[in-house]
Amino acid sequence: MSIFSKLAGGKFIRKTNKPLTTADLLEIDLTGVVYLNLSDSNLTEIPDGWIPVDGTLRVLDVSNNKLIKLPKLPTGLLELNAMNNLLTEIDLPPQLLNLFCSNNKITSFSEFPITMEDLRCSRNPLKSLPVLPPNLFSLECYNCKLESLPERPPKLRFVRL
Repeated sequence: MSIFSKLAGGKFIRKTNKPLTTADLLEIDLTGVVYLNLSDSNLTEIPDGWIPVDGTLRVLDVSNNKLIKLPKLPTGLLELNAMNNLLTEIDLPPQLLNLFCSNNKITSFSEFPITMEDLRCSRNPLKSLPVLPPNLFSLECYNCKLESLPERPPKLRFVRL
């Protein structure tokens, strides 16, 4: 089942390709929003508490910004695209399926959600990865500083190191 089939009936918001300020973000009502795209918006921060952690948001795209950190993410978030930022860490929500965080400054992950299926973390100064989730199907982690790899999960089919 695709992520988009899980988004039926929800609101989609797309605010891309124009600079947004914190004040602009605070004017956006996230009630009922399942898909939020803030890519290419020249964002430097997302205020803590602006994204409801118990809300309906399932897909968040904050790629191609200047974010140094992310706020606490919703527990029901299924997909996060945070590529091309300045992030050093990401606190991953428990139900996350897809994480796209290439080209940041991430040095480590504490652990991955057991639900994760797709991980793209290339071009980060990662030295190691924690245990890979059993449902991981795709792993893209090239141009990192990996010194070792954890055991390969049984469902892993696509690997690019």
